[in-house]
Amino acid sequence: MRRRPVTTRLAFITTASLAVASAAGNVAEGVATHFHHEAGAAGYAAAAVIAIWVFDKLNDLIDDKE
Repeated sequence: MRRRPVTTRLAFITTASLAVASAAGNVAEGVATHFHHEAGAAGYAAAAVIAIWVFDKLNDLIDDKE
């Protein structure tokens, strides 16, 4: 089975979604810490959800199909 090449579009979308997700995870942990709650995996969960959501939205926005 042939591998699909990594395009600039895919690299941009992946990098952007992971950067936004990292920031969202830090915000989630910061908010939990501010209110004296044990964060646990809240930051990781928020980062995973946000990464998938942003990836999907950017993928739809930068769709190369006419």
